[in-house]
Amino acid sequence: MYPLFFLTNFGDPFLTIPLAAVVLCWLACASRPRAACSWALGFGCGASLVALSKFAYAAWDIGSTTLHFTGISGHTMLSTAVYPPVAAICASRAGPVAARYAIYAGFIFAVSIGLSRVAIGAHSWSEVVSGCVLGGAIAVMTLRVAASTPRLAAHALPQNHSNTYRTNAAKRGTAAFVTAALTIVLLGHGHIAPVSSWITDVAPKLTEWWSTL
Repeated sequence: MYPLFFLTNFGDPFLTIPLAAVVLCWLACASRPRAACSWALGFGCGASLVALSKFAYAAWDIGSTTLHFTGISGHTMLSTAVYPPVAAICASRAGPVAARYAIYAGFIFAVSIGLSRVAIGAHSWSEVVSGCVLGGAIAVMTLRVAASTPRLAAHALPQNHSNTYRTNAAKRGTAAFVTAALTIVLLGHGHIAPVSSWITDVAPKLTEWWSTL
């Protein structure tokens, strides 16, 4: 069981949320504001839907007994949203083909994290599948916007110097991203963010407050 728990910990919010922040910073610094906005909006909405689904079940027992659904799997949603863009950025300097295969690898890794949630009994299939669909939609939307949006040009520089400047800046930015991502993984893996326990604690209070309205 240890390998499963080792794998599933890669989807913990303690690790994936900082990675999402680094993705946002990279998109913004890489002069892709539309992709950065798409990522921030998509990730924020996805995380909110996960939290709302869990609150709805914990506070008002809103779910599905037939589908064994008590809320969208947060680990799965976060993993499927975060790891494909992380992999794509890490491989971006190796060319579009390498980046494409890196995205596939990111999705495979994220889905394996979702499968580990089922294997350890943390979630049902319906909860993991919904997390995959939601997180995958966020990742695909961001990657498509990033691919269709050209980088903002460095107009202040002559053309030949501008190209060299952008190439060197891109290399430094990618290297900084890889360093930051590896640091987050090394320092964050194994730590557990107490999100579920917090929801379990707050939901009854929310129900009590709602009943007084």
